[in-house]
Amino acid sequence: MLRNLRFLLLLILTTLLSACLRDAPLRATEMTAQGAYSASLSSNGQFAAIGSIRHGGSLWHTADAERLFSWNLAAGSFSDIISTALSADGRIALTADARQVGFWSTDTGESVGFWAAPADISVTVLSGDGRFALIGLKDYSAIFIDVFAGNVVHRLSHQGVIKSVSLSESGELALTGSDDRSAKLWDLNTGKSIHQWPHSNTVNMVKLSNDGRHAITSSQHAGLFLWNTQTGLQTQTFANRSLTFTSAAFSRNNRQILLGTSLQTIQLRETATAKLIKQWRMAGKNPWQPSNSKVIAVAFSEQNKIFYSITANGLLQKWPLQP
Repeated sequence: MLRNLRFLLLLILTTLLSACLRDAPLRATEMTAQGAYSASLSSNGQFAAIGSIRHGGSLWHTADAERLFSWNLAAGSFSDIISTALSADGRIALTADARQVGFWSTDTGESVGFWAAPADISVTVLSGDGRFALIGLKDYSAIFIDVFAGNVVHRLSHQGVIKSVSLSESGELALTGSDDRSAKLWDLNTGKSIHQWPHSNTVNMVKLSNDGRHAITSSQHAGLFLWNTQTGLQTQTFANRSLTFTSAAFSRNNRQILLGTSLQTIQLRETATAKLIKQWRMAGKNPWQPSNSKVIAVAFSEQNKIFYSITANGLLQKWPLQP
């Protein structure tokens, strides 16, 4: 009995110490009780869009954690929103189920268009002003469309399912990652591939800087790579087989990168050197237990004094950005 009591006390003390060592967010908001299929943040962190497992899509204002609109793709039912996206200026939002894409005004909450996909959708992204969307499909292609006209501008091809997509803010460059173990950079003026970068595993996450000069690619359980999009040369790499990078955001001056991982951590790194500046370890909805959800979206605030994160358990968190 005494031995069991000692073990119980040790377990409680260990749990308390572990909780104290975790970084504390400025605020944590439960956006959905059952977790999320998808989530995204505008590039300045002002808005968050989420596809709830139980309650369809919704838009949130991050500063005060206020739910603004609820969006579904069929009247009278909750849609399975498997992908969301927000334009860099935060004015246009995208929600997608397996075959339909809805475009919405974040000012009014009203629909500005719908698009029916020719194959099952995997991932989506919007250009800076929301005029264009890049839709990754499971038929090994990504479709670049004009949101307001509804027409296909380019079809970008891989040899495997598209796992991640990114656009420069101008909408002139696209980056795609696939389970064919490659990432491709595209010139959207011509629809032609500029560079192709082979990887040792599925390319699960890609990200372009706002100005399109820098590219990030992540190979599942292999590492993360930074590229110069003009030369096509790799500028930095760091191998890491213990985790997978699952989300990324560049600061407005492109000097820093936020990286979310599969192991409930967020890293802040220098773009030029990939040097680790700070790392945050996240708590879950229960403050006494670590989060068991990957970080699916991160964003710097406009002033770069705070940042936001969303985890797959539906938790929106606001953090101080302090080296």
